[in-house]
Amino acid sequence: MIFMKYFLFLLFFYPFSIFAELRIDITQGNMDPIPVAILEFNSNSKEALEISSNINQVISNNLERSGLFSVLPKKLFFNLTIPFEEKPTFSDWKITTAQGLVHGKLKIKNDKLDIQFRLWDVLSQKQMVAQKLTTEKNNWRRIAHVISDIIYQRITGESGYFDSRIVYISESGPKSNRKKRLAIIDQDGANHKFLTDGSYLALTPRFSPAAQEVAYLSYNKRIPRIFLLDLEYWDSKSFRRFSRNDI
Repeated sequence: MIFMKYFLFLLFFYPFSIFAELRIDITQGNMDPIPVAILEFNSNSKEALEISSNINQVISNNLERSGLFSVLPKKLFFNLTIPFEEKPTFSDWKITTAQGLVHGKLKIKNDKLDIQFRLWDVLSQKQMVAQKLTTEKNNWRRIAHVISDIIYQRITGESGYFDSRIVYISESGPKSNRKKRLAIIDQDGANHKFLTDGSYLALTPRFSPAAQEVAYLSYNKRIPRIFLLDLEYWDSKSFRRFSRNDI
């Protein structure tokens, strides 16, 4: 009887502590995006100016999409461009709230792009990056991703991911006759290409460590083979054929 009374006493006085819940409400993060000003690069021709504008836009989109940066609108700028050899007037840029400042110059010579750019820390008034890059003229988007990676890594200390691509199997057609093609696309959704025509089934694509070759499994006359596709020269070769004993 004494035990029963003690048990009822516990039930009566401690129900709330038994079923109490710990609730933590997270209303916001503790890091604001870093404001960055990206200026148009100095250019030596109308074509170079157009490519420079495109590169500028890709860099801005990459940094904004990361969630760690806020690219300032050009209406806040005192100057839309700065001579590459000159230091910025940091007092002007502090008014815009910019903490990072990117500017550079771009030249086209013999269908090649020569790009130089600089990254400045506006608050400390120190140069963080000064770099020169050269590439084919039609490779301007790739260079924009490379510059984005350099800016991202220099400011955050983490490796960038903008100059990366995704390889996957695209499926189309009715269920009774599905066509599977090997495809590749930039991380931002641009430069989508089909790497196979769907004549044969393609499966399990993998990038090589150099990221310029893709290995994939394909069935030709119902015989599985591993192919290696060179993304630079668009040359595909079979380097292993499976026998029935392998399956």
